[in-house]
Amino acid sequence: MNKDCAMARDLMPLVIDNVASKESREFVENHMAGCGECSAVYAEMKKDIPEKTEQEKGSEQEAFSRAAGKLKRKKRLRVLRNVLLGVLIGCIALFGGLVAFDRITQAREPVYYGFYSVYLSELKSGDIAFTMDYHGSFDELGAMVKSAVEKDETTGEEKNVLYVYLEKYRLNRKTEYARQNKGFMTISAKELQEYNEIRQGVPSEYRTIWTKDVKIDQASEQMEEYYYWENIDRQLWDRAYETPDGKGFFASHEMHICEDLITTKQFAVESTVPEWQPRTQPLFHEGEIDQRTINWLLSELQDYGIDIGDPTPYGIPQPYDEPHNAE
Repeated sequence: MNKDCAMARDLMPLVIDNVASKESREFVENHMAGCGECSAVYAEMKKDIPEKTEQEKGSEQEAFSRAAGKLKRKKRLRVLRNVLLGVLIGCIALFGGLVAFDRITQAREPVYYGFYSVYLSELKSGDIAFTMDYHGSFDELGAMVKSAVEKDETTGEEKNVLYVYLEKYRLNRKTEYARQNKGFMTISAKELQEYNEIRQGVPSEYRTIWTKDVKIDQASEQMEEYYYWENIDRQLWDRAYETPDGKGFFASHEMHICEDLITTKQFAVESTVPEWQPRTQPLFHEGEIDQRTINWLLSELQDYGIDIGDPTPYGIPQPYDEPHNAE
């Protein structure tokens, strides 16, 4: 047996197991073509193991197919997981961006107290009206109030303080027209006595505009008339769902007519209040409504249980002889 026979016979098991390289297989096949002894040895080797080898090949193929299937399923699951994770991360990022955008656009901060003024006026009812002078600002502003309990620097005693201030958006939104000076809040005389001081501004920077020993100016007749209509309007909405038929005055056509007339009257009176000057031109509901319509309005409100008080200071006679139909 020469060297080539020995090498061929060493490679035969690999060829039979189908794990030999292409070159090794070709060498064995070429050698057996010219060597009968090696061909017989190869046939003998193959005769002993063909069935076992084929069975193993089938088992290996089956095992491989199962493993490949598992790998494919794992790969699909991994891809699906990555896609879902990406969608989730995207949603979280989008939600976070929307929250951040909302916070940025809605963020507000106090306005320095020197850029506006707050005044108090006492109504005949005893209520105290707060007036805001915006100093012609075009900023989009909001009037705010905040109560606090603080210690007096001199006596060390606790005192109740009401802070009144303006807030603006940090992005500095602007309005088309200069802001109208007007009243923005009323409190009763009893509520006023709960406070020792009223301050314009915030705790870090403010000026005191009222203490218990300060007399509040009497409201003008025009302001009195404005809050007369304001009180009626407030009652109207409070009673909107309380009519005997259970349907509610709110659902009635008359309620909407009354609301429009009250709003028109309020805007007309508002532009004449001395405490709220200077003002730009009224932006809505310009003009006046006639006396006959006002009489109908108050009569209609009385029928629905609204307390209209005494309208005579505002040039409206009482009782009302006009028929209950507006012209």
